[in-house]
Amino acid sequence: MGGLRLRDFRQASKLTPLLAWLARLGTATPWQLGRLCSLEADGKPESWERGLRRLRSLGLVEREWSSWEGRRIALYRLSPDGARAAARLLKDGRVVSYQRRLGLQGLHLVHHLGTVEMLTALLAHAKANNLALVVVPKYALRCSWRWGRRVRQVTPDAAVLAGERALVLEYDRVTRDAYHLRQQLEAYAEAAHAEGVPWWLQQGIVAYVLERPQASRRDLILEQGKALGLGGRLVVVPLRDLQELMTLLLPDGKVVEP
Repeated sequence: MGGLRLRDFRQASKLTPLLAWLARLGTATPWQLGRLCSLEADGKPESWERGLRRLRSLGLVEREWSSWEGRRIALYRLSPDGARAAARLLKDGRVVSYQRRLGLQGLHLVHHLGTVEMLTALLAHAKANNLALVVVPKYALRCSWRWGRRVRQVTPDAAVLAGERALVLEYDRVTRDAYHLRQQLEAYAEAAHAEGVPWWLQQGIVAYVLERPQASRRDLILEQGKALGLGGRLVVVPLRDLQELMTLLLPDGKVVEP
């Protein structure tokens, strides 16, 4: 594990939730990580932020500065040693290769952080309803398959699993035009019949979460999805009404507000 000593690794193991979330997400703000860890384990968000500083002192995480919504923010990601530690803790070597190629700037960073906010809100709703959700890591979201003579690919923004039910999530900021939106929906429709793709992509509900409510965007997504045969597997909800997605995951469909 590079320069990481066994004692340091044992200390890092106590902060497994932080390492795990950074491995799943790639990069996030201290508050986002603290909130996610407090939803999953004991402790307040502020205590997990202190844990981040400890991991940084051990050389397991790196911090950089960026801007988001007009504010200067700190972003954390795993260092090479941190990626190896997380891969060992999670027993998944893909963590290391994903961290090597991770690069988020500009609009991609804004979209990524918005996706993390969406995930955090969804997990808060799940906890309020005593629903255990499994978040598919970022490094496992890209799916490809052969369709005729072509190789098709789709990378959802996020995916969550609840037993045999799944949500495949797209955080929609209206940056994708109608042509590319149709291509994306077409890929989701094909994936339902493709071989070698994860079950959650084949069977899960495809949910577009609109950053801002926009009836014309909602109608466009639903119309194109219907034309491609997605039908009942496609839903569109505004970010502010994220709790509506809980009805698709809960056995009785009854939602409790967080």
